[in-house]
Amino acid sequence: MKAAGFDAAWNVITNPSAENVTDPVALSAMGLFDDAYTTMLYMLTSFYAYYVPESDTGGPGLGDNAKISAALQDCAFAPMMTMVLRPLAEIITRLPAGDGVHTAGPAWDIPDSDQSLTPTTEPWFYLNRFTNMIETIGRLATIAPDDVKPRVIYIRQSLSRMQANFGRTAGVAVRQM
Repeated sequence: MKAAGFDAAWNVITNPSAENVTDPVALSAMGLFDDAYTTMLYMLTSFYAYYVPESDTGGPGLGDNAKISAALQDCAFAPMMTMVLRPLAEIITRLPAGDGVHTAGPAWDIPDSDQSLTPTTEPWFYLNRFTNMIETIGRLATIAPDDVKPRVIYIRQSLSRMQANFGRTAGVAVRQM
């Protein structure tokens, strides 16, 4: 394929991180990706720690953790993975790394303060993380190149819907952002 002038992959910098990526837009997107990735890991660890099967009618099951279990199930799998992480990673791999040669890439970094990924049934823990991600992507939309702005806006809308759905399912009133 190379002989035909087709490169089958993006020229992503080796081991993307804040140490070797200097483009401010890419760094902002990478930080958001890490926040979303870490949030998804919290959701998965909490879901599996506190899982309550759904009722026969498809709603939350019975017990103290039924609502948070349903909210985590509704958000952690398809929406967070396919409507946030995947499109954000695709955007990042098209942004310059800042060295003039490579593009950036997700770092898949979990901050030291989150390394334990301690499960929680507290809805506001997740809702506050959603708020932070929505605010961050709103700032990213103001500096993103024009060709990726529509996708950034889509991800922001997806995060807002996920936050509202999470709150509704967990039984917590949320102000739509």
